Amino acid sequence: MMREEILEIADLAETPEAKLCAVRACVQAATLRSLHEQGAFQKLCLKGESARHFASGTPDSISDLEFGLVDKKGLQPSGKPGYKPEQWLFAVRRRLRFMGLDARIAFARKASIHAGWVKVTGLLPEELGFKISIDITPLAAETTKVALVDMAGECFGIRYMISCRS
Repeated sequence: MMREEILEIADLAETPEAKLCAVRACVQAATLRSLHEQGAFQKLCLKGESARHFASGTPDSISDLEFGLVDKKGLQPSGKPGYKPEQWLFAVRRRLRFMGLDARIAFARKASIHAGWVKVTGLLPEELGFKISIDITPLAAETTKVALVDMAGECFGIRYMISCRS
């Protein structure tokens, strides 16, 4: 999906709030597709309202993306370290910029939560942004599910958990 297509979707919205939600959904779907392409869902699990929204296709609007860590250690088949959130977020920024969006990314590592912020300007009069939080307390991989998502012009796979500890 490109900038022009996102603006066309936004133009279909009847209120400024609905327009913001529609644009956010497009940017979040592009973000999740980028994470999927980077192999992030080998290590991450979408959880909470984020999981409910994307796994079941509910029309609810969500403001942030919440993840749990399934496996912090180990190597991917390519031999590269598996948990690399900074690289994943820079790939998200590249994808959003390729789509014609003015995207900025920030990331911070705290004791139990790693957090990233995605901000996009120039699509709407107000700045669009959302947080990506990763709870680094490992979850049991066998309690997660996998789904194929086709939403907001993007198709991607996710690992998710509807209810998990916070």
